[in-house]
Amino acid sequence: MSEGLILEWRRLGPVVALALFDPVHLEEVVVTGPAHVSRHELERIARAKLARRLAGRRRPRDDRPGLWV
Repeated sequence: MSEGLILEWRRLGPVVALALFDPVHLEEVVVTGPAHVSRHELERIARAKLARRLAGRRRPRDDRPGLWV
């Protein structure tokens, strides 16, 4: 995962949303949590979610139809 990630924080009342975008792989994940949770914790969760998504792109599952390139 690249370090040139783009983060966007939004406060939506009692909830904070973090959108994390990886411009190299053109992938985005969004996580939400209570506003009292630290930004560091939400960013850690978002980075883990992005890492799982990128790992899933590299390992296609056999039970999904289609062409994998």
